Amino acid sequence: MTATDSPDTFTEVRPDSDDPVLGLLAGIATQEIRDLRYQVLPRNYGLLVRYEGRVSDIATAEEWFHALDTELTGRRVSQILWDSRPAKAHPPEVRKRIWEWLEEARVLKRSAILVDSEMLRLSANLSAVGGKVRIRAFHDFAEAEGWLRADPDA
Repeated sequence: MTATDSPDTFTEVRPDSDDPVLGLLAGIATQEIRDLRYQVLPRNYGLLVRYEGRVSDIATAEEWFHALDTELTGRRVSQILWDSRPAKAHPPEVRKRIWEWLEEARVLKRSAILVDSEMLRLSANLSAVGGKVRIRAFHDFAEAEGWLRADPDA
């Protein structure tokens, strides 16, 4: 199965939502690759990518990476804000491959990750230390966007 447009969107996405991410993504087409569902919205700092489900194997991860690389290069952006809060845990080998992709990405320079626990925030920030791509995890959407909008060399 390839990434295809789905006629429906995430069930939680409502324009009247208190969550600013959900409000922004209302009406945006959902892409699906096996058990993974995701939405991509261009923003003035790069891409906002919200995903749910899980990347259950390396083949799914590689298909997703190809789709994201196409979005990044086609839109000429180098930053992504990931909303991973609704996602399920990925198997260890997939998590490892995701971090490898973040380091291999040709055009990706900075990435912010929205997480829903302090443990995930600390873990992501520790995993990202010293990498080619600058990565930071946040609880707050506005703070994550602010970091991406700030001077990339700061």
